[in-house]
Amino acid sequence: MLKKILFLISLTLFVSILSISTAQAQTTAEEFLKRGISSLENKKYIEAEENFNKAVELDPKMPEAYFWRAQVQLDDKKALADEEKAVQIGPPKID
Repeated sequence: MLKKILFLISLTLFVSILSISTAQAQTTAEEFLKRGISSLENKKYIEAEENFNKAVELDPKMPEAYFWRAQVQLDDKKALADEEKAVQIGPPKID
């Protein structure tokens, strides 16, 4: 009986810790977009592209992520495709 109680307590504790760490680890597309813009401003272009890629992955309907990713693309075709996608989704809000 005591083993069952200890097992249930351990399981409950494990699930609680797992859910807390998962919630803290979740980063929104908007946060990745902000990180990407900051990286771009600091001339960290690879880091910026990685952040914009993550923003697109998390929210494929965010035109700003495509717009900003186009700014760091080395491949002109990919940059143009990102710009077209941004316009297709809706006008990006550029500050």
